Amino acid sequence: MRVPILLLALALSWSLSAQDTLHVRPHDRATIVTDPAAGVRSFPARVQFPRADLDLRQVLLTVTFACPDSLRCAEWDYLDHILVHPLGSTDTIEVARMLTPYGGFYRNPWSFTWQVDVTDFSPLLRDSVEVIYVHSGYEPNNDRGWAVTLDFACITGPPAARVLAVHTLHRGQFAYGDTTKPFAAAVPPRTLALGPSAALARVRLHQTGHGMHADDGCAEFCRKWREVRFDGRPVDRRDLWRECGTNPLQPQAGTWIFDRGNWCPGELQQPDIVDVPLAGGSCTHTVDVVMEPYAHDSSTAHWSLAAYLVELDAPRARHDAALVDILAPSDAPVHRLRN
Repeated sequence: MRVPILLLALALSWSLSAQDTLHVRPHDRATIVTDPAAGVRSFPARVQFPRADLDLRQVLLTVTFACPDSLRCAEWDYLDHILVHPLGSTDTIEVARMLTPYGGFYRNPWSFTWQVDVTDFSPLLRDSVEVIYVHSGYEPNNDRGWAVTLDFACITGPPAARVLAVHTLHRGQFAYGDTTKPFAAAVPPRTLALGPSAALARVRLHQTGHGMHADDGCAEFCRKWREVRFDGRPVDRRDLWRECGTNPLQPQAGTWIFDRGNWCPGELQQPDIVDVPLAGGSCTHTVDVVMEPYAHDSSTAHWSLAAYLVELDAPRARHDAALVDILAPSDAPVHRLRN
């Protein structure tokens, strides 16, 4: 008899949690098309997030793509950014990164939904905020596009560890392989003064490789390592590479199956997260993002990088567990290949 009681308790817990979830939807089936002349177009929306004194345990961003009512789905794999700009602030932060699908096969009522945890940016998702969807690309905009919905699920409750501050380390496009524009010079070490209450430094990165040489495919189709150093000490090293055949959004038109430099077409990128415990003492720390040495005499390669350092205080509890997803059995599209 314990199993039914446990299931009842879980159901009750989920029900209560759902009642404490506040949804903020800045874009609701917004028609997103390119600006072929500029190669980039912004779609801003001003919305009201929860007030600053309301505890948020978690913030989940859901992104849904569909075909617009009056257009067909767009075709090309373009790099898009989801930015937030708190009104009254000078900061504009990239909270998520979308790589659009090859959509030539899709027709209404096709749609697909992705999700990413953006709790690290919860202090910025308060009160009046401008959410900006930035769409890149050069394809025609009179007969194709996307219907895009952004939904921020703000789950109330005490956080597992409170976010104290968010610092921008780097954001932009940085040449790779051009000896006249060294990556290390454009992305130098950053020294920051952290607050005395910070117990954990979290380095959060979105990084994707673009540009392609005929001989080595860099940086979209070449495998290179990246190292994160904290106070001169390596704390993370990984290959910036994604195996796109495992992408749950399939099939797609185009070359979606080819592995790429840390991204795949039709993907809401999950950030790389590197956590560094702070032992106390010095409040000044240095973070360095280092790329594998590479040079080419006609380089068009570049890395699109958004890197932040998030200060977190000590966890509220020794153990903090939750059921966050069911991988199998599941009918969720993102888990299709597991089922």
